[in-house]
Amino acid sequence: MPNATRPHKTNKWVRQCTLYINTGGDDTNLGSVKATKISADKEIIEVLSNTTAAPYQRLEFLEPPIIEVTTLDINWTALGEICGLSVDDVGAGTEDLPTDIGFTVYTGKVASVNGGGYTGLTDLVLNTAADGAGDTLDVNDDYVYDAVNGTVIATGDGAITDEDTVYVESGKYTTVTSKRVNLLATLIDTEALFKVVHVTTDSKTFTFNMWKGNITSPLDLTFVTKGDVMGLPLIIKALDDTTNHATSPFGYLDITA
Repeated sequence: MPNATRPHKTNKWVRQCTLYINTGGDDTNLGSVKATKISADKEIIEVLSNTTAAPYQRLEFLEPPIIEVTTLDINWTALGEICGLSVDDVGAGTEDLPTDIGFTVYTGKVASVNGGGYTGLTDLVLNTAADGAGDTLDVNDDYVYDAVNGTVIATGDGAITDEDTVYVESGKYTTVTSKRVNLLATLIDTEALFKVVHVTTDSKTFTFNMWKGNITSPLDLTFVTKGDVMGLPLIIKALDDTTNHATSPFGYLDITA
C-alpha cells in the first residue's frame, strides 16, 4: 500500500482535486482541478515528506500557502459570480482581421471576407491595397457587409466595380461561439474560504483550507506529456486573516483517513 504522506507514482499522474469555495453558507463545489504545485511553509513540507508516520491531524499554516492548479471541469458561472465578474467581463473572444489577403467582391452576390471563416465582424473597413496602402473605401457608399455571416457586397454605386479585389484595412472577427471570461493580471480578492481536496489512492484525504485568498490566472499554458491534460492555470494565494483566526491566520491542512 502506498504511504499517504509520500506521493505514490499513481498520485503523481492523477493529482486530481476538487475545488470548493464558501462565502458564508455551504461549500460550493466549483469542479475538478489538477494540482500542479503547492507552496507551503517548512513544517508542512516536512510532514508531507514523512516516510513512516501517518499524521491524521490538522496542521496550521503560519505563512501564506500558494496552490497552483489547472482546470479540468470548472463551473465558470459559479466562479465568476463569487469573484465578482460582471456581465461586461464575459463576452465572445475577438481577434484583428488579417490585412494582407485580397478577396474579390461582387455586385449582386455576396463574397466571404478573405476567403471565409471570419464571422461576427465589427468595424470592417476595406482598402484598395494590402495593409492599408491604397485608398480607404466607404462602408454603405462603396460596400455593405453582413456582420453575422462575414460577407460583403459591392453597392455598385461607389468606387468598387464588379469583381474588384479589395483588402481589409481594419476590423475584428469573433473567434469563438461560446462565452469567454477575460481574466486580468490583477488579483481577484475574495473573503471566501477556499478549499482544495485531494483523495489519495489509499483513501487518505488531504484538505487545504484558506480562510480567504485571491485568484489569478497568468495564462501561462505549457505543453504536457502524453496522457496528461491541459487546462487554464489558476493560482490561489492565502491572505492574512489574523483578526478572525489568530492561531492559523492563513488556514490549515487536514489529513484524515
